[in-house]
Amino acid sequence: MNREQSILKLHNLIANKQFVEARNFCLDLTRVFPADTEIWMLRSGMHYQLDELTAVVECCQRIIAHDPNHAGAHCSSGLAWQGLKRLKEAEAAYREALRLDPRYMRALAQLAGLLREQKRFAEMREMFEAALVHLPQDAFLHYNLGLVLVELGDRQKALDSFQAAIALNPRFAEAHYSLGLQYNVVDNYSSAVIHFERAIALNPNYLDARRALGDTLLRMGQPTEAIACYDRALAVAPNDVMAHGSRAICNLLLGNFKQGWPEYEWRLRHQDMVTAPTGRPRWRGEPLQGKTIVLLGEQGMGDTVQFVRYARMVKTRGARVLLVCPAPLRGLLADCAGVDAIFNSGDYIPAYDYEIPLLSLPGVLGTELDSIPAQVPYLQIRPEAGITAVSEIARHTGVLRVGLVWAGGGLHPNNYRRSCKLAALHELLAVPGVRFFSLQKGTAADELAALPDNGIVDLGPSLNDFADTAAASMALDLVISVDTAVAHVAGALARPVWMLLPFAPDWRWMLNREDSPWYPSMRLFRQSTPGDWSSVSARVATRLTALAQERSATRLDRN
Repeated sequence: MNREQSILKLHNLIANKQFVEARNFCLDLTRVFPADTEIWMLRSGMHYQLDELTAVVECCQRIIAHDPNHAGAHCSSGLAWQGLKRLKEAEAAYREALRLDPRYMRALAQLAGLLREQKRFAEMREMFEAALVHLPQDAFLHYNLGLVLVELGDRQKALDSFQAAIALNPRFAEAHYSLGLQYNVVDNYSSAVIHFERAIALNPNYLDARRALGDTLLRMGQPTEAIACYDRALAVAPNDVMAHGSRAICNLLLGNFKQGWPEYEWRLRHQDMVTAPTGRPRWRGEPLQGKTIVLLGEQGMGDTVQFVRYARMVKTRGARVLLVCPAPLRGLLADCAGVDAIFNSGDYIPAYDYEIPLLSLPGVLGTELDSIPAQVPYLQIRPEAGITAVSEIARHTGVLRVGLVWAGGGLHPNNYRRSCKLAALHELLAVPGVRFFSLQKGTAADELAALPDNGIVDLGPSLNDFADTAAASMALDLVISVDTAVAHVAGALARPVWMLLPFAPDWRWMLNREDSPWYPSMRLFRQSTPGDWSSVSARVATRLTALAQERSATRLDRN
């Protein structure tokens, strides 16, 4: 049998995707040429194509026994071990292939994928840095190192890696996109726009880049321009959930509720959205007289507090209204106007007729900007709530008593923008005639210890749920909070609340206004530039100084 003609025949079978015939021919060839590693590698490849993974390993072991330095055989055995879910053996095989040939990109890519699945990002970093010693001009390696550095939180070095990739290959669209994302994180929006636009110029169908450009323009306070970007993204992918959801948010931010509410329903198709528990009929405005409907809390605690106001509108249609909400809200919402019974998420719910997510109610009920149901309060507080906190607040007389929250929950995707550090509010904390009470929960409350002699009374340990927080809010003269659930609670109770907003606010706070159509007792203090909390603190301090002086003068007049 002629070797060269046999290998040519084998390659023809492979080219025609005749893998069974190719594998059988390989079996014959390895009997004729038992020491030919090239033929054994071709045979292992045919076994792999036919998912005969154990046979792949056996072929590779045969090659390695003959030639221990055969990097390709080690890599191929790694592929088979990985397919057999033998990850330790797969990793060892890939590492040996790379030891033998540090430039072996297939082994590098496979090992990187294996480590990524296990979230072993520090090891991935070491691996890519080692590879770059041998391949410093490889743009793809720099790019992948950048992705790993993002996972490790080393954003400056990630920026450097993406820039290096682009310097080596200016037409690397994915590197432009990833660099733009990192510029977004540090609020360098103008640079982000440049790189998203370059990515789109290189690949007009680059959906992620088109969406990211829209997101950036939205953060720059340009929702109309952002809508145009989402329009173009949807021309590429008409059913893209994120583009529809983002365009809806832009319209809601602009007060275009007729366009916004219907498209906002696309949020329910997002994989992170919790679906209804039973699959009962979705309420779309049908008559409710004598029916039972379940309102499903969704997204954050603040969202549930804000939109539970619609329960009484549903109740007026003759329905029995059941509410499903997270456990920390149950005590607060148990006596909410319009709610007949309340359940924790995951509880068994008795038979009912309809269900609807809370944030779908404004659309079904036809809410316009001038018809927002802003009658407050719509929450009630039980007498036993917050006794410890209320007693502590009552001890402090002769001063303006102000509750303070400077950070939201860490799981919120925009938390680092909506939250600030307590130290950033130093000008506010220095206002005379004011006693501050911390309503802060979570790890951000630890910042109190970093400001010794701050005079802030920490109520956090006595606040076990939102009912306690609500009771404390009622006992305070004012609540000052970033965009988090506590601000919603105070607003729903008709308590004076001043909200500190980032430059790019959530859609519900709209643009260029100091009041909120959702909460009549709320005043909004916005960043004038991204990340600038000091100027916000200064403006709030000026307003708070005037309020403290006014209250002091009122007390003197009474005396």
